[in-house]
Amino acid sequence: MCQEVRRLALVLNSRHPEAGRVRERLARHAAGLGVPLECVGPEDPRLLADLAARVEGFVVAGGDGTLLAAVPAAATAGRPLLGINMGSLGFLTPVVLADAEVAVAAFVRGDWKAHRRTLLRAQVGAGNGGKLDRGLALNEVTVGRKGVSRLARFRVWVDDELVTSYSADGLIITTPTGSTAYSLSSHGPVLTPDAPVIGLTPICPHTLSNRPLVVSDRSRIRLRPEAGYELVISVDGRHEEPLLEGGELSVALAEERLTLALPRGCGFFELLRNKLNWRGSNL
Repeated sequence: MCQEVRRLALVLNSRHPEAGRVRERLARHAAGLGVPLECVGPEDPRLLADLAARVEGFVVAGGDGTLLAAVPAAATAGRPLLGINMGSLGFLTPVVLADAEVAVAAFVRGDWKAHRRTLLRAQVGAGNGGKLDRGLALNEVTVGRKGVSRLARFRVWVDDELVTSYSADGLIITTPTGSTAYSLSSHGPVLTPDAPVIGLTPICPHTLSNRPLVVSDRSRIRLRPEAGYELVISVDGRHEEPLLEGGELSVALAEERLTLALPRGCGFFELLRNKLNWRGSNL
């Protein structure tokens, strides 16, 4: 058994057509369990951080994007997070909407499985020699080209060793959790969530021999644009900002961890089979 969760935050994708109905269902269910529930949207990180200080766990109803918005607040405060899928694929939100009440009841009484997931922290070099924090990523830190009509050119180091100079649309620096997200669609490897590694997946590299890499999660990844190029950084898709010529992005394993609350009996390879429609020889 895991810890009981007696005060809940509901992070709800309010743009979903079923959002109002889901809010009413879960509020009524929480009241029946005798558990306070506060409902917020995923848009305001400061509101989520304030809420994390008052509750004991997060229930996220939406797609993976809604869950990713709640990750920094939940991980920083050490609050477990249960995902209910109102999106499409939903690797991070494995509970189907029809089972929401059953999953929430199990979450409240501690009858759930805790999965600790590693996070990445992104930093950008500041002009005074310091570093500006750009937040936590459960899935990936993505570096892309500015505009659509030219390749990006940039150099990448793992610790102090140069990997190569890339000509590509960008680079995905992924956690094992994020290996089934953007990295997978860019032909990166699927990594088990507990693997102590970081993935580097180039996006449409001009040199076809530039293949995805998997390095130790004790490594620090550094990236610099080549002269005359500006890049764009995105951390779990939450925001974008420029990485100018002369700037440096640094990505490493964060001290924080996220606790994902999964239903008992929910395994990683079962999720792969269901979400990716693996069927063996039945084509």
